[in-house]
Amino acid sequence: MAADLRVRSFDGRLPIPALWFGHLDLDFGISDPGVVGTEIESLVAGLADGTDDHTIVNLWRMASRAFHLAKRDSDQHHSQSEAAEQLVRMAGQQTVFFSWRSQPVDATLYLKRKRWSVW
Repeated sequence: MAADLRVRSFDGRLPIPALWFGHLDLDFGISDPGVVGTEIESLVAGLADGTDDHTIVNLWRMASRAFHLAKRDSDQHHSQSEAAEQLVRMAGQQTVFFSWRSQPVDATLYLKRKRWSVW
């Protein structure tokens, strides 16, 4: 039943149910994890614009987990890289407010100009 629900959520391009049932499938070893990982990749590729960025990161992490279970290291590393790149895109969209400034500053531009040191 969990595998059927996973397939239906992937086919319907429903990212949140895909996370629920994909993790359930991987937790109990119901389906081949390599197939699950490949289906996650195609799901992410077909998601509509405006899908929650955190959900996309979690889908890539689940794909990485699936490929790890399937012992497909190159696919696992690709999924990890995609999750990291999504996080970088999210960070680039953030606006940082500093207490000594009255206007927002683009975080990436600010960090490129400043050298941060460890406390």
